Amino acid sequence: MQYQIEIRGAEGSVRTIDAAAFDDADLRDGDRLAVMPADAAAALPVTWGDRNVPIAPGHAIRVPEVWRVHD
Repeated sequence: MQYQIEIRGAEGSVRTIDAAAFDDADLRDGDRLAVMPADAAAALPVTWGDRNVPIAPGHAIRVPEVWRVHD
């Protein structure tokens, strides 16, 4: 299954990236993230509020619902 991540920018923009490109995405504080397709994403495990998304055999990323930047 190929997952994508929909990024809804705090300023109103919407874009979609491949889940495997998540580490290189330009995310800003307050961006809302959704794993797509939503029906398949609903079955993925959740840890500490982050959805665990497989990107390669034996490799996964954790995707929060809202991106927060902490100093």
